[in-house]
Amino acid sequence: MNLTKCALFIIALLGCGLNLKAQQNLPYSRYGIGTLSEPDPASLKGWGDLTAPSHNPSAINLGNPASYSALKITTFEAGIFGSLITIGDKDSSQTFGDGSVSNFALGFPVIRNKLGICLGITPFSRVNYNIIQKNDSVPGLGQTGNSFQGSGGLYRFFLGSGIKYKNLAAGLNIAWVFGTDNYTDILVFEDTVNALSTKKVEQRVLGGFLLDAGLQYRVPLQNGFSFDLGLQGNFKTNISSRRNLVYQRLHYSLLSGEQIIDTVFNSPDSSGKTTLPASFSGGVIFRNENHFSVGVNYRFTAWDQYRFFEQKDITINNWNLSIGTEWIPNYKAYNNYLNIISYRTGLRYGKDYIQFNQKDLPQYGVSVGLGLPLKRTISQISLSGQWLHTGHTSDNPVSINTYRLTLGLTLNDVWFLKRRFD
Repeated sequence: MNLTKCALFIIALLGCGLNLKAQQNLPYSRYGIGTLSEPDPASLKGWGDLTAPSHNPSAINLGNPASYSALKITTFEAGIFGSLITIGDKDSSQTFGDGSVSNFALGFPVIRNKLGICLGITPFSRVNYNIIQKNDSVPGLGQTGNSFQGSGGLYRFFLGSGIKYKNLAAGLNIAWVFGTDNYTDILVFEDTVNALSTKKVEQRVLGGFLLDAGLQYRVPLQNGFSFDLGLQGNFKTNISSRRNLVYQRLHYSLLSGEQIIDTVFNSPDSSGKTTLPASFSGGVIFRNENHFSVGVNYRFTAWDQYRFFEQKDITINNWNLSIGTEWIPNYKAYNNYLNIISYRTGLRYGKDYIQFNQKDLPQYGVSVGLGLPLKRTISQISLSGQWLHTGHTSDNPVSINTYRLTLGLTLNDVWFLKRRFD
């Protein structure tokens, strides 16, 4: 991997990611900070996102900064994803396309297998919905309806380092979380000619630092076996926020569009804060190096702590439990390509951080993946397929099935070697 090829790849990947974006509708992204992104590389998505305990000398684990200490070679990690999202209620369903860039990261060892540094950018959350709601008729007013629209997203730029002493590793990420979310709500009086509709337009601009730390410990056993233990987490954090808020009265119809009559309320560029919650992740992997691994990972986030301008949303504490396994038949069998492929699979169960009418949104899913080595290198292409189900129509407004394919590329090179000959 040289810098020129790396730059060309980034440009091409950005283009692919932008072109993947299709008609999207993520209805639950209306609440909290939106639909949370999962930026973990495809190499981990295929077997359950076991981010807390996982580390690899030639791949980047974005979920635990302690893993950077294991790097033995300069590593560039990038990925894109494409999804089909089916949203349904008790009577009907619709399918939408979705896709974008999932992560960029560059890591390199300062001291091989002892001290590593990583930097990159990943999505943090996304807001993208367009909802039309018909309301019950009101005496004297007739039929009314609501239009809810939202767009935007938050991103996370990070710089981190991990250091190892014997079998114990520790790491720290310093991240800048930033982005803009836009929300528009319209109340329409469809059956009343002279009634004015009401429109609320809100823009939220967020930016601030977020710290997360991690620990990892390896328990070596006999004959190449080991246990890898990992912890990762962050404390509750306040980040700076600005809000532009406008209420307007207007004539609104599908044929003529909007005709603004007057502005009822205008609060431009008000300052406040957004409280992001504390989070904790822990896991263990039992492995036989370069042959098979099996592990479990648990993650808990205290989303009940979330506030925007001191206001609470319908967010609750959520958790996720995942198990996964990776198997390489024979990593030395270079004459048989099928034997050096990494075969991965995983299961997950938990609940979303949004709650409606005291009813949780359950989440569960299955993942499969392949790690495809590139010839005569330790670089790798990773493919992962995921199915994730969110909510039940018996308890929740809609249920969502997400079918996602993630393509990741891990490129490796040797940097900073001192020349022996000129």
